[in-house]
Amino acid sequence: ANAMFAGAALAEEEPTVPSIVAKDCPIETRVLTGSAPNRPALAMPSPSYVTVHEVGNTSPGADEEMHARFVQNGGGPSQVSFHLVVGPTKAIQLIYLNENAWHASDGGSGPGNRDSIAIETIQIGDFERTLSHLAFLIAELIRNPRRFAVRPDVGFAPDLPLAQARDRIRQHNFWAPDKKNCPQFIRERGLWPPLLDAVTAELADGTGPRPAP
Repeated sequence: ANAMFAGAALAEEEPTVPSIVAKDCPIETRVLTGSAPNRPALAMPSPSYVTVHEVGNTSPGADEEMHARFVQNGGGPSQVSFHLVVGPTKAIQLIYLNENAWHASDGGSGPGNRDSIAIETIQIGDFERTLSHLAFLIAELIRNPRRFAVRPDVGFAPDLPLAQARDRIRQHNFWAPDKKNCPQFIRERGLWPPLLDAVTAELADGTGPRPAP
């Protein structure tokens, strides 16, 4: 009876939430230039937030390259765009950091769309590695934003202070009026606090900003 009770108690324990450790990843630059339906090209000279999304696609082949092509080909019927996409192999920048993108569901003047840098997170492949890359990428945006491509004719003075890092990282869910369940995997698996912890640890590790490529 005691063994059965112990087993029942064990079964009722909360699942362990894995920790996340930021890991350096390659960052490629392929920003949209010229006219494109999903490139509003509206100045965003002082972005104050980083918004985390997940792509919502677990089909085979739904990797960083596929989502880069998605933005480069107009962003579908909704003309979606995002600044960066990150996965288990690399990150790709697709919109200048000092331009806005259409990603946050809060309209043409909403702070999600007009004052935040959007990162789409790949959901296939090694998701643990993807989260490590995501934590590193967020940390780089906060501590070393000038390593990323910025439009030369628009000013750039990012408002992402180290001391307020945790509060400046937001979920798509935070901005969306319909409270969209995004980033889904991170939210449903209890990974948001570990992600913020990983970014905080990376910013505090004493190494300082990485050099621009």
